Amino acid sequence: MLYNAFINYLLLGLESAGLGMRIGNIYLGAPTFANDVLPLSDCPHEFQAILDLINSYACTNRYQINPNKSTTTVFPECRAANLEQHFHLGQDTVPHTKAYTHLGLTRASHNPRPNIKGRISLGRCTAYSLMGIGVLFFFKINNK
Repeated sequence: MLYNAFINYLLLGLESAGLGMRIGNIYLGAPTFANDVLPLSDCPHEFQAILDLINSYACTNRYQINPNKSTTTVFPECRAANLEQHFHLGQDTVPHTKAYTHLGLTRASHNPRPNIKGRISLGRCTAYSLMGIGVLFFFKINNK
């Protein structure tokens, strides 16, 4: 919870700068979960601007982003982007990958369709882990 309050200023800064993707008037430029941030853009120059703002925020607030856990992936819809382009987070070059796993779900640039069975399985496991033993017992008995 404390991390969410801390990172919220970065997210508000990205939104007020107009960086990142939108669906209608809903800002989707950097969805987050726990300590993961997923910057999204359909323009390589804008994406680099997002990384620059993230790096500036990290330096100002004296925390480090692990470059070994950061990657970029270009999807077929965004092929206008130069696949040879390198993105930088401060002094570090962010590696390009053809697939990545975020929150247990793997997406691949050569097959951008989501793995439906994997998502259902992950959702089921997550739901079971969040349920109390009584609810789980009741659910299994009544859903043979």
